[in-house]
Amino acid sequence: MRGLAWLRVVVGMLVGVLPFIARAQVPLPDLPVNTSGQHLVINLPQTRLFVFQDGSLVASYPVAVGKMLTATPTGDYAIKGVYRDPSWHVPKSIQEEMRRKGKPVQTVVPPGPDNPLGPVFIRFGEPKLGLGMHGTNVPSSVPGFRSHGCVRLRNDDVLALASTVKSGASVTVAYQSVLLNEDSAGQLWLTAYHDGYKHKDVEYQALANALLAWQHSRGVAVFGKRVNEALKARNGKPVCLTCRHPDTAKMDGTLTVVRWQQPPAPKAVVPVTPAEPLMEPKPEASAAAPAWRHASFTKARHGKSVCLTCRHLDTTKIDGNRMVVRWQPPPASEANVPVTQAEPQMEPKPEVSATPVWKHARLTGNMPD
Repeated sequence: MRGLAWLRVVVGMLVGVLPFIARAQVPLPDLPVNTSGQHLVINLPQTRLFVFQDGSLVASYPVAVGKMLTATPTGDYAIKGVYRDPSWHVPKSIQEEMRRKGKPVQTVVPPGPDNPLGPVFIRFGEPKLGLGMHGTNVPSSVPGFRSHGCVRLRNDDVLALASTVKSGASVTVAYQSVLLNEDSAGQLWLTAYHDGYKHKDVEYQALANALLAWQHSRGVAVFGKRVNEALKARNGKPVCLTCRHPDTAKMDGTLTVVRWQQPPAPKAVVPVTPAEPLMEPKPEASAAAPAWRHASFTKARHGKSVCLTCRHLDTTKIDGNRMVVRWQPPPASEANVPVTQAEPQMEPKPEVSATPVWKHARLTGNMPD
């Protein structure tokens, strides 16, 4: 009996320790976390949700996020409510999608095993956004880029989250496809994820500077070629940049974020189409009339120049040279670079920078690679 009791104690200890070890091996995003209260962080390329309490990681879950054409909007939000056994009021955009695919068009899906929201819906952000974390009736869809904008969890995970989440808790949705972490043994790890939304979010010079600074401060050589190999593969596998034998290396203990990127200013982006799970019917459009109605303009959009001040439109001709009447701000400089958006892909697509990161950082002198 005493042996059995001791075995139960050991098993209990392992049950408590193993989840912590598993969480510790998940690369952490490069974001400031609230040092008091609850803070949920979702890193979209990582398809991962992190739960922090008073600045410490207490849980993390795999998630499915929006497809490229129905991207989950980044920004800072707050938990607005938890709804158990929800009904799904199908947005009109998804009803139209059902119609195009030849499926029965549903307007409301009641609670039950066929409900895409699963057993619980955790709203974050204003109701008009239609954003939330919820379960699923297709557990194999988690993780990935698969939703219409919401954050989808496996049912067991969303139930565990719902039991601890607090109304008003902070939620940050970020987009970081390249992460740097240092483990308890002092080894540096880089993890590069597939750039699912084609944001091209990596500032290579900033990454190179951070690698060089870390190398100088630790006096440890960073194996430069591994940086570029990881950036080309973008398979989400942590790569040890300092280990002598990377193929057999394992993360040791808890991870610490090596900060190298400046998070963007908080900005909630309202999606064109509300995200997939709405707890109420789709919000009506703004009551404010469009600009052309205020001015009695036409909305024909036929490409014909229309005189807005002439008394006889049909016989009026443009007189002399034209001058531009500026009314919209010029795009940012980077907007002048043409971007070709491919169809959403589930498989990583190699992305190669013009100049390898490790060459920027002059890391090659100490690199046996």
